Amino acid sequence: MPLLLHPIDLPHCTVVPMPEEIDISNLPFLYAETGRVIADREGHLDVLVLDLTRTGFIDSRGASMIPAVQERAREAGARTRVVAGTRLVARVLELTQVRRDVPVYHDLAEALAAS
Repeated sequence: MPLLLHPIDLPHCTVVPMPEEIDISNLPFLYAETGRVIADREGHLDVLVLDLTRTGFIDSRGASMIPAVQERAREAGARTRVVAGTRLVARVLELTQVRRDVPVYHDLAEALAAS
């Protein structure tokens, strides 16, 4: 059984640390878990931060999850931010055009300051 995500709740903001790898093998789990995080905080969440600082690998399918999570957050009244962490992750987010629609930051402090 996979480990649950461990969100960090801040005032009006929740940070969701993502795993070391995001690909087709864990995509359904991550999408369901981030949806649960959003649903559990609906009405109290202004900003959802997906923290990919620990993520060393993300494929295009994994990147495609981010706009889907952003849409779920938007439906719940929240904005979404992403922390890319590494150049590789940032590059994948750029090549898949995720950066076009979702704000991507280099580190968590920068993402939180923008909130």
